[in-house]
This record gives sequence, C-alpha cells and structure tokens, in this order.
Amino acid sequence: MTRSAGRMQRGLIPRPAGNATMRACRATAVAVAALALAAPPPASLAALQNRPGLRLENRMLRQASTHESRGELKEAEATLRELLEVQSGSVAAVLALERVLRADGRIAEALPVLDRYLAEYPRTSQVWQHKLGVLIEADSLAGVETTLENWIRAAPGSPDPYRLGARVLEGVHGVGRAAELIEEGVAALGDLPALVGELAEMQLARGDTAAALAAMRRITEWYPAGTPERRDAWIGELRLLVESPDTEAAMGLLAAFREEHPDAEQLDGLSAGLASRLLGEGKRDEAMAVLSGIEGPGAALERGYLLLEGGAVAEAVAALQVALPDLEPSHATEILELTLALSELTAPGATLAARAAIASHRGDPGHAVTLLRDGVDRLPAPDRPAILALGARLADQAGPAEDATAFRRRIVTEHADSREYPEAALRFARALSAEPGGRAEAVRVLEALIVARPDSPVVPGARRELRRIQTGRSGPGGGGQ
Repeated sequence: MTRSAGRMQRGLIPRPAGNATMRACRATAVAVAALALAAPPPASLAALQNRPGLRLENRMLRQASTHESRGELKEAEATLRELLEVQSGSVAAVLALERVLRADGRIAEALPVLDRYLAEYPRTSQVWQHKLGVLIEADSLAGVETTLENWIRAAPGSPDPYRLGARVLEGVHGVGRAAELIEEGVAALGDLPALVGELAEMQLARGDTAAALAAMRRITEWYPAGTPERRDAWIGELRLLVESPDTEAAMGLLAAFREEHPDAEQLDGLSAGLASRLLGEGKRDEAMAVLSGIEGPGAALERGYLLLEGGAVAEAVAALQVALPDLEPSHATEILELTLALSELTAPGATLAARAAIASHRGDPGHAVTLLRDGVDRLPAPDRPAILALGARLADQAGPAEDATAFRRRIVTEHADSREYPEAALRFARALSAEPGGRAEAVRVLEALIVARPDSPVVPGARRELRRIQTGRSGPGGGGQ
C-alpha cells in the first residue's frame, strides 16, 4: 500500500498544516465552507435524512459493528450488504462496508459498492471522495482522472469535485496537477473563494508567493465592500503580504484596510508584524509611520523597540510597559526584566542592553549574546550584573548552554550583593549539577545562597534543589525560577 493510500484509510489525504502564510490562504475558504455547512441541506439530502426505516438502519449498523469488533468480518459484510438491499441510500452502510472490505484485504471489492451508490445518489461528495481513495489504495491510478471527470459531470456548479479532488491529486501527482484542477474549476465556476483559497495555498506550496497573493486579492475583491467576508479575506491577504518580502506593497494595502476598517482588532497585530519587518530592513521612519495611531500590545511593543533603536530609552520603557499586561506570561517576564534593567542602567549600559534587545527581537539572539559578552567589561561595575543577567537569558534562547552558565557564574562569583544574584545562583547550581563532577560546587553555591538571602523568593526552590542533589535524584528540583 502506498503512503497516500494509508492516509486515505484515515479519512482521505489530509492537507499539510504548512506555515502561517499557508494557513492564512485557507481562512476564507474555510469560512465559505462553514457557511455552506450551516445552510439547509439540499432537497435530495433532506430526503435521505428523513427516509423511512431509520430505526432498522441503526439496528443493522450496530449489529455489523459488533461483528466487526469481534473480527467476524464475513458476518459484518453480510449484514451491511443486506442493509444496502433495503436501504440503498445509507452512506453509513457504504462506508462501513468499505472499512470491512479493507480489513479483509479486499478493498478493490468496495468499488462496485461505491459505484452503485453514486449511480443512485450522484451528488454525494463524501462517497465520490472515498471512491478516489479506494482507487488509490487499489493502485487503480488510471481511474482517478476518469472518476474526477464523472464527478464533475454529476455535480455541475459544485466546487467540491475540484476542491476535494485537488487534495487527492496532490497526494498522487503533486501540487502541479492539483493546482491545474483548481484552475479548471475557477475557469468553469468563477472566482469562488472556496476554490481560489485552495489555489493560493497550492501556489504557496510551489513557492510562488506572488501568484498566491494575486489569488488572495481575487478572493477579497469577490466579496461586496463593507461585508464581514470581505474584511476577513482582506485580513488573510494582509497576513500573507506582511510575511512576504514586498513591505512596500504591504504598507499600501494595510493603509487601505485601515481606512476602511479603522476599528478592526487585527490592526494591532498586522501593524506590529509589518513594523518589525521594516525595522529589520532598517526602515525606521516607515515602521514608526505604520504604528502611528495604532493601540494595542503588539504596536506598543514594536514602538518600544523602535524608540530604543532611536536612543529614546525613557520613552521606549514607557511603551514597553504599556504592552506588558497583554503579553504571554513568559514574554511579559522577559520584557519586565528588560524595562527594569533599562531604567536602572547608566547611559552606556542602557545603550548596550538596547542594542542586544533589538538584535534578539530581530531574530538574532546569538549576535545579542556576543554584544553583551564583548561589551560588559567596558561598563561601570554597577551595570554589569544586569547586563550579565540579560546575557544569560538571551543565551538560554540562542545556546549553547555553556554561554548562559558563564554569564551566571560571573554574577555568582563577582556580584553576590546584586539583585540578580539569587536567581542566577539557583540556575547556575542546576547547570552545575548536570555536569560531570559538578555536584559538589552546586551544593556550595546553593548553601551560600540560602545563608546569604534567606528571605529571597527563590530560596524554597534552592532548598528543594539542594535536597535533590544531596539525595542523588535526577532532574531539577523545580520552582524558584
């Protein structure tokens, strides 16, 4: 059995999760599908749902399921075939029989069952999709294209044969053929968002961001101005564009969106993301312009980093503090430590901390660690504990672990009277205890911490860590960080 066939057993070939831009492409298509699911069922489906004999169907399905669970596949098959004789419209029976035949190693025999159902109920997309899966499992790949053609003829005006069929084709023939089928659907049915969203994702999978963006623009323009659907499609397009290299186009599209939707809650995240890209390109003025007038934690955070880069430390600290309440706890702790350090450092120390923070924010914590390691000894002594602590936190992100340990060793050995000492000592001891021959030194560090700072919030954690090391247990003692 092929890999694609194995995936079909679990409910057809799934779409890859992809990155954030690929997920953005699917947003409008998912919304359209949700609307379709919420709509009343077509008359033919309603008739199936309300057909007589539902109690008999349920009883026989339970009976077949019991046989199947016991491994009595022949009995399960016989029950399901009998049910289909009296209830030919039972999708559940068709799919259960497919499953039983697969378990019995006779998956190809499911094809006549599926064909009989589709001859009577030709607009049932789920069964068409299962037939494609069975063809792949049975290595009847030549029948896949023919089945797709038959499905399209059986469901004129429906995007399902193109949209769902493309997902199957991608697993068999790759993205290129799948995208061709979607294009055929667009040519036949027009710019339906359900189709164009799939096309955009496939174009991204092929690495054609420009074509994907063009497809997303078509989705946005398909909806009437002022509708929630247009707004959501526009947001998906912007998310894609903000991640692309074309920051100038992103600025223009974001400005247009902001003019039409000045109160959209997504403006904060979109503006912050674009400002970060612009800052990374050295376009500080453009980044500030994008953030102008935007309220929210994302914008406040980016504004703070922009102010840091411009040397306005006090204003940067204020902006970063505005963002604190809405940040994730771990990120909030990081920003709080940064603002405290910036508020207490001398001008040279604040400048070095700002440069490192900006480098880390731009995605280069390794460079930030190098800046701090090379610059700390040029600073006044009172600045050094905060800079060493910042270096340790950034080294935790960038690696290797030895860099973080080296920063904390200096705090413990050179700045035992500093605010940064207790946490540094605890984490330094934990690192030592994991090194060969490091347990004795770790015990000395913890004992000194407990004696020197008995009221520190980290001391309970230090006591647990000390007991762990002394009893020879593995793993950190936890707490106190």
